[in-house]
Amino acid sequence: MDNPFATIMATLQSAWINKKASEALIESRKIDPERIDTLLYIIKTLMYIDNSELNSKFDSTMDQLLGRKKVMGVIETVRMLEREKTEAKTRNEEKKEFVTNLIQKLGLSDDQAADVATVSVEFVRKIRASLAKKAKN
Repeated sequence: MDNPFATIMATLQSAWINKKASEALIESRKIDPERIDTLLYIIKTLMYIDNSELNSKFDSTMDQLLGRKKVMGVIETVRMLEREKTEAKTRNEEKKEFVTNLIQKLGLSDDQAADVATVSVEFVRKIRASLAKKAKN
């Protein structure tokens, strides 16, 4: 590391993790964990340490010490959002199929189909219009 401050911080991080100095500091001085969390956030934001293993170990130790729940990273968040989007799309397709069956096989009105499928009447009307358009073609 070319940055001496980064070298010092990496050493302190390592000592913090290995010697459990953080626990003693919090207990002996009654330092508010939220203040420590804020300080650590500032340090990690302002300084980059090119050692992913040390950073990960430091983060997990601080999460455990401060009682934080594991926060998702960007990749996990994007994956979760994609999964939710896919699930919502699947549910919507299933509702379309169900409403289509209610209309075509049971001959239900828009209000009846909406009530049975627990969807809006407008949703049923769009499906009915789509079916009518397909029938014309």
